Amino acid sequence: AITLIGIVVMVTILVSFVGYRAYEELLEVGTRAQYNELGARSKAVISRYESVQQSGEDVRQRIYTYMQQQPPEARSREALNEMLADAAASNDNLAGIGVVFEPNAFDGQDAAHVTDPLSDESGRVMPYADREGNAVEFEGCTGYETATWYQKPKSTSKLVLSEAYYDEVNGKKALLVSIGMPIIVDGHFIGALSLDFDVSQIQEDFAKASSSDNTYLLIDNEGDLVAHGTSPESIMKNAFTIMQSTDEEKKEIYSESPYSKEQHSTTTGKDSVYVFHSIHFRGTDRPWAIFSITDRDKFVGAAHDMVIFSIVLAVICTV
Repeated sequence: AITLIGIVVMVTILVSFVGYRAYEELLEVGTRAQYNELGARSKAVISRYESVQQSGEDVRQRIYTYMQQQPPEARSREALNEMLADAAASNDNLAGIGVVFEPNAFDGQDAAHVTDPLSDESGRVMPYADREGNAVEFEGCTGYETATWYQKPKSTSKLVLSEAYYDEVNGKKALLVSIGMPIIVDGHFIGALSLDFDVSQIQEDFAKASSSDNTYLLIDNEGDLVAHGTSPESIMKNAFTIMQSTDEEKKEIYSESPYSKEQHSTTTGKDSVYVFHSIHFRGTDRPWAIFSITDRDKFVGAAHDMVIFSIVLAVICTV
């Protein structure tokens, strides 16, 4: 009997050891596969961004060419409007596009436009074009005095990606992000383009792909949730606050190296594996991150069952 018990104990230890090793290996393999999947999903986000950025590059080049060909007194604000309208009509990813110039930087005629409906009391050039159905409509840009899309390019002469924010598109509430693109002439900042794109579709895509044991999420550079596959009411809440992330962890999440952790999820209520994949947008230094929260048993359930089986076997054989 003693010999039998000893054999059972040894078998139990062996099976448990194998189960532990299997657990580690399954977790590593599952995490790597999930990271690669997140990379594939991030392409849809990057594609939208690059499509809108390219529209901005095209419009900016048209502005440069026009300003080179025409002296200030011959420049037409209507010509600018036409450039914006062409971009708004030709790119479905573009929710709206606007341009604001520094005082008198475009045509030197600000004083003559103080009553212009596409300007303000300063008379500055500031048209904004968006689509209403199949039509392109114009209004004046607002909020440029404090907006990231204008003030950051002005202070850095670099392209910037804004934080996400809510606005109305075609009469519906939408989650938008703005690209701020500086207009530089002879080394001097003279204005900026604002290119707005709707990221609401990303939420719909994530909702379709998510399940109760595997959720996809997207955060911007500040850690605010842009998409949450199973909890749309969490959008614009700060994921770092929810996860109680340290400053070091935030750096890891936005780094170009894979990062994952195990943590109890308030979303699923289960012990889960968090896998992060950073998203770096061409021309900016403000990365986002896509991540998943996956029930740990989805990765390591087989190894867990193996250990439980060995324990049950040991109990049965010793009774």
